[in-house]
Amino acid sequence: RINSGKMKIAEEQFSLSDLLHDTLTIIRPQIVKKNHTFTFSVGDVPEEVLCGDPMRIKQIYVNIISNAIKYTNDGGKIEETVTEEPEKDDCTLCLSCADNGIGMSPDFLDRIFNPFERVSSSTISRVEGTGLGMSIVKKLIDAMGGTIRIESELGAGTTVTVRIPLRIVNLPL
Repeated sequence: RINSGKMKIAEEQFSLSDLLHDTLTIIRPQIVKKNHTFTFSVGDVPEEVLCGDPMRIKQIYVNIISNAIKYTNDGGKIEETVTEEPEKDDCTLCLSCADNGIGMSPDFLDRIFNPFERVSSSTISRVEGTGLGMSIVKKLIDAMGGTIRIESELGAGTTVTVRIPLRIVNLPL
């Protein structure tokens, strides 16, 4: 659906705290299973009710956190941060995920958004996946007019930062 251009990005009102709660509920069992230290922080978030596609935002966030969990050795450290940058009737939702996992080479970072792209190594071959996740994430973010930045160092971890523009819902007082 994404490749054919038939995917529609929703414009609906949603609660940011509900979206974050749902996301954390989905990924919590994975974190517990791998015994990771997980830190979740909410920075400056002046707007609770936003307008956008909560299902797609959740899909993006779950995929990014799941990758951090998968590619961080048991007992590793993952840090999540959520902030907003308001501008008049809009804001930019900023989701950041940092881990101390296996990291990626500069060569692989150049290809990470290509479909079916996976690193070839004995460590990675044990990790389940098709190599489609980040390709889908990138297309969803692009469809919403957002950006994704990935910083990584082989053997030292990865930080993924997603920025998605959303409308602010002004609720009556």
